[in-house]
Amino acid sequence: MKAGDLMAIKEEDRQRKHGGPPGKAVDILLLHPDCPQNLGRFRFSPGLLYIATVLNRAGYRVRCIGAEPLLFEDAGTVEAGIKAFSPKIVGFYTLADNIYSVRSLARKIKNWLPNTTVVLGGPQATIIGKRLLEEEPAYDFAVKGEGEVPAIKLAAALIKKEGNLNDVPGLIYRELDRVVINEPAPPIDNLDMVPFPDYGLIGGARDGFQISTARGCPYHCTFCFQEVHGHKTRARTPENVVEEIKSNLENYSARYFSIVDDTFVFDPQRTMKICELLVKYRRKSGRKFLFFCQGRANILSENRELLPAMKEAGLDLLQIGIETGDPGILKHYKKQITIEQVEDVVKQVNDLGGMTVEGNFIIGGPFETRASVEKSIDFARHLLKSAPGIFECSSSYLGPYPGTEIGEHPERFGIKILDRDFKGVVALEDAHVETQKLKRSHIRNLMAKFKQTVAGTMWDLAPDIPKKIWEHQRRLASEWGLMSGWYKDIFLKCPALVSYFLFYEKPRFGDSDQLPGERYMEWIPFRSFDALRYNKRGDRMILPGYFNTVELKAPGEIFVYELCGGKLTLGEIAAEYCNKFCPDEAPAHAAELFILPFLRRLEESYHIIYYL
Repeated sequence: MKAGDLMAIKEEDRQRKHGGPPGKAVDILLLHPDCPQNLGRFRFSPGLLYIATVLNRAGYRVRCIGAEPLLFEDAGTVEAGIKAFSPKIVGFYTLADNIYSVRSLARKIKNWLPNTTVVLGGPQATIIGKRLLEEEPAYDFAVKGEGEVPAIKLAAALIKKEGNLNDVPGLIYRELDRVVINEPAPPIDNLDMVPFPDYGLIGGARDGFQISTARGCPYHCTFCFQEVHGHKTRARTPENVVEEIKSNLENYSARYFSIVDDTFVFDPQRTMKICELLVKYRRKSGRKFLFFCQGRANILSENRELLPAMKEAGLDLLQIGIETGDPGILKHYKKQITIEQVEDVVKQVNDLGGMTVEGNFIIGGPFETRASVEKSIDFARHLLKSAPGIFECSSSYLGPYPGTEIGEHPERFGIKILDRDFKGVVALEDAHVETQKLKRSHIRNLMAKFKQTVAGTMWDLAPDIPKKIWEHQRRLASEWGLMSGWYKDIFLKCPALVSYFLFYEKPRFGDSDQLPGERYMEWIPFRSFDALRYNKRGDRMILPGYFNTVELKAPGEIFVYELCGGKLTLGEIAAEYCNKFCPDEAPAHAAELFILPFLRRLEESYHIIYYL
C-alpha cells in the first residue's frame, strides 16, 4: 500500500480499502487499529462492522478504517484522511493487544479535532472501561457489553440531541468528578432481527468473510473472556444464517468464509440443519465454497453425524481447543472435554479425509510443571502420528486476560501474573506468568521444545504421507489460496514435491497408476526435479530435493534415470537399457521386470512423473 492511499486512491481501491469517499465529512468514523502481529487475524472487527451497519441503517453517515491502512500508511496521510472525514464521533474497537495503539491514535485525534467525541467498545471497554476513562482524558465514553442498541442511543444523544446519556445502556462516562456506569443493555434475544453486517462498508468481501451465527457461550473455560456477550447462548435460525452466507457469496463473489462462533456446534441439531441448507444451496447454485469453524471435542465425539455433514457442507479447517495433554491440568481449564474425546475427533477427521483439524495447546497454564508440559508434547506427537498431513498443531502461552477467571484470580490456579497489561508483545506470544514450579524462562524454553518437537515430528512423518493428502493440500493452496501448516512448513520445503505437483495437476501428466496397460510403453518418464548430482568418485547419483537423501548405486538405475530427461518414451528407454545391459532381453520384459518397479520407487520420492 503506497503512501497517500488514504486520501488519493482510485475509486475502486477506495471502496475496497476504506469504504468511503476521501474528503467527505461523516457523522461517525469507526476505527480498528492493531499491532502488526494481529493483522493475519483481525483486519476489521466483525462486532464493529455490526455497529457500523446499524448506524448506517439509522441514517448516519458512517465510514470504517481497518488495521492495515492505519498501520501501513504514513502518519501524515492518516492525519489528513481523518481530518478530511471530520467525524462527530470516532469509535474504537478495543482488545488487550491494541489498547496502546488505540490510546495513541485517540490522543492524536483529540489534538487534530478537539470537538470530536471518542468512544470505546469491545472487550477492554467492557471489562476495564471505567479505569480507561479514569486514566486517559482522550476517551470520552466507553460502552459495556453488546453495542448495537447503545450505539444508536448514543449517536442520537450526541448528534441529534435526542435523549440523555443516562438513557444509554452500558454507557461509561464522566459526570462531574466521577465515572458513571449505566446498566448494560439486555442481550439481544432475537438475533435474526439484527441486520446482516454490510461488507460494503469495508470495501466488500472478495477475499472471504466472517459470520457470527450465535452470541454467548454455554461453557465457562477459565481462560476465556465472555463478558461482551455473556454465557447465555443466543442463536440465529439456520435459515437466517444461510441467507447471510448466500448474500455474501453472491454479492461479493466470495468463496470462503469463517464462522467466528466460539463453538459452532453447541447445538448439534441446529448445526446439522445449517449444513443441510448449505448442501442444498451448493447443489442448486453450483457454487463452490469452503469454510472454517471452531468446534468442541466433547460435542463432536458424542454426535458422530456432525463431522460428515460439516464436510459435505464445505468444512475445510476445523479448530478444536486441546490446551494440554495432562488430564489433571485440563480440569483447571474447565473445558468439559477429555483426552479420549480429542483423540476420537482427530481420528474421525482422518478417516473422513479432505479436511484439516487444528488443535491448540497452552504452555504455562495452571499448576504447570515440566512433567505436565512433557505430557502435552507426547500427546501432540501422538496426534500428529495418528493423522499425518491431517492434524496440525498450534501452541500459545497462557493469556491471563482481565475478566477471565484465571486473570482475576490467578492465585487459585497457582499462577503469578508478571505482565498484566501485555506491554511487551502480543498476549499469546510470550510468557506473561510463572507457575509454582516454572519460572518465565522455563516456560519459554518448554515452548521452544514443544515447537521443535512438533516441527521435527512433522518432518519425520512427511515421507510416508499418501500422495492424495499432498494433492489435497496443494489444490487448496493453488486453487483457493488456503495454506495449511503442512503445506507452508513441510510441502514448500521439499523442492521435489513442489516441482512434482506443478506437473501433476496438469491434465497431460500422471503417475504410474494412470498408465494405460496397452500404451504404457508410449508414456515419457522424466525427472520432475531435474538436477543430476554425483558423488566424488562418480559411481553414485544423489537425488536432491526430497525429505531424505536418495541415492542410486546400481549402474542400471543410474543409466535409466539419466535417460529420464523427458525426451524418450518408456519403450525407447527400455530398448537403450537392453542394448547396454541385456542384449538378449525383450524391452517390454525389461520394462516390466526392472524399469517400471525402479521408477515407481522414484515416484515415492516425487522424482519421476510421466506425460503422454
